[in-house]
Amino acid sequence: PRPLRDVGSMAAASGGDWAKAYNVDLLPPGDDADGASGEGGDGGGGGGAGGGVDRRATAAWRSVGTPLVLLLGWMGSKPRHVDKYSTLWRARGYAVLRAIAPTADVMLPTRRRKAREEAAANLLRMAAAERPSYLVVHLFSNGGAMVWRHCIPLLNPGGAHASLHVRAVVFDSAPSTMRPVTGLRAMYYASGAPNALVVRATRAVALPAGVLALLVLLTGRPAGAHAALRRWLRWLLPSPAHWRRWLLAAAVVAVTLENTRRRIAGVTEAYWSDLLASRVGAPELFVFSDDDALVPAVDVTEFLERRRASGVDVHTLRLDHSPHVGHLRTAREAYERALDDVVGDGGTTPP
Repeated sequence: PRPLRDVGSMAAASGGDWAKAYNVDLLPPGDDADGASGEGGDGGGGGGAGGGVDRRATAAWRSVGTPLVLLLGWMGSKPRHVDKYSTLWRARGYAVLRAIAPTADVMLPTRRRKAREEAAANLLRMAAAERPSYLVVHLFSNGGAMVWRHCIPLLNPGGAHASLHVRAVVFDSAPSTMRPVTGLRAMYYASGAPNALVVRATRAVALPAGVLALLVLLTGRPAGAHAALRRWLRWLLPSPAHWRRWLLAAAVVAVTLENTRRRIAGVTEAYWSDLLASRVGAPELFVFSDDDALVPAVDVTEFLERRRASGVDVHTLRLDHSPHVGHLRTAREAYERALDDVVGDGGTTPP
C-alpha cells in the first residue's frame, strides 16, 4: 500500500500542520515498495510534500501487535530519500511511522525547541495508538537525533509513553557536536544544490581577476595596471591614523566570536545531555564512517563510549569509506545484518 497524502484523523486531532511540516507517513508492513525506490540519492533535497495517515489501511494490522519503526529522517531529506529504509523494515514485517524535521527546527535548536517537543509528543501519541508489540527507533544525522532527544523523556520510566517498549535505537551518522562550519556544510548539502558552492567560489575568484584584466585594458599595459591597483589598495586600506579604530573593531569581532563559540558549546552540551539521559533500556546501534564530511567519527565514538560506560548495550558498524547517511548504499549486507543483530530476533514474520 502506498502512503496517502491526506493527514488522517490522528494527526488532525493533534493539529495537522505539524504533520505536514514533518512529512509524516504511517505505512503498514509489506514486501512492496512504498512509492519510490530511493535511488534518488542519500544526500539532500528540500522538504517534500506532506505525508499522511490512512486509518483504514492500518485497521487490518493494528490489533495483531505488529512492531513499529519510528523513522526520523535527516535535515533536508525528502520522503523519497528515506523510502529505501521504510521498504527494508516493512519487508521484515514492521509498520513504519516516518517523519522528517524541517530545516528550521534543526538549525535553531533553542528557538525551535517547543516545536520539536510538540512533534515528538504527537509522534509517540500516534505510535501508541497503533498498539505495537514493540518500537524500534531509526534516526539519521543530527536532524533525526534532534527529534529523538525530545522523545526520550516521554519514553523514560515515568514518562507519558513509558508503556511503549523500545526494542532498539539505531543512530545512522549521528550524533556530532555543533560546529559553525559543520552547520554551514549541512545547510549546503540540505539545499539540494551542490553546484551552488562551486559557482560562488568561481565568482569569488573571477571578480578580482576581472578587475585586474579591466585595469590592463584601460591603462594599455600591465605596469599601468599595477600602479592603478596600488592606488586602489592605498585608498581601500586604512591610514595609520585609523589603526586604532580597526584594532578596536578587531577586538569587538574577537569577543563576539568567543561568545558565539561559548553559546554553541552550550547548545552542544544541552543536546548531548538530552541524548545521554535515555533510560529506555534498549540496545543502541551506531552506524558511521571515518570519512563522513558532516559527522566526524571521533564525535560518534566519544558519544557511544559514554553510552557504553553508562551500561547501555552498544553495537557498532564503522565503515572506512562511506558518505554521510549513505551507509546502506555502501555496505547493504553489513547494514542489514547490524539491524537484525541489534533488534535481536532477525526481524519478524509479516502478518
